[in-house]
Amino acid sequence: MLTLHEEKGFVLFTALLIMIVLTLVGIGAIMNSGVEINISRNDRLKKEAFFAADAGGAVVPRIINYYMSEQPASLADLPDDLKAIGKDDNFLVEINGTSEDDSVCSSPDFQTTSGGKPVNIDIDRIAVVQPTGQEIIFLGESGVAAPVNIYYRADCRGFASDNSFSDVELFYRYIPSY
Repeated sequence: MLTLHEEKGFVLFTALLIMIVLTLVGIGAIMNSGVEINISRNDRLKKEAFFAADAGGAVVPRIINYYMSEQPASLADLPDDLKAIGKDDNFLVEINGTSEDDSVCSSPDFQTTSGGKPVNIDIDRIAVVQPTGQEIIFLGESGVAAPVNIYYRADCRGFASDNSFSDVELFYRYIPSY
């Protein structure tokens, strides 16, 4: 049994123990919120880069359709809005399917921005295929065009701050009209 004068340090010890426990809880809460802030920041940067790359994909059909309808001889013959973003003089060879020696990282065909974020675009022709269900017997006759589907692969890389980037790869099927 404790007497009156033997419990002098007990209150102080209990108060210190409670303060240590509360300090540890506070440190844990601060560390947890710091980690969550970093996670949400990285998620935001990844989304910004993805949205930029996704917006680059919206330009691809216009580039391919213009090229297939007009057959420009060089990048200088592109319309002003496409001429401003064209970067690779080898693009006209690539879109014909004779060369695929670059990538969105090393030498993009087009560079533009989306919402202030840079976007690199590389377009390559990957196949020319006769659609299924076509009657071979009529092909090559006068007045009958040979139907084909031309497949393109476009790699779009969008960038955000702190070296974050996101890649979007899309495939585009061009069906020529005769």
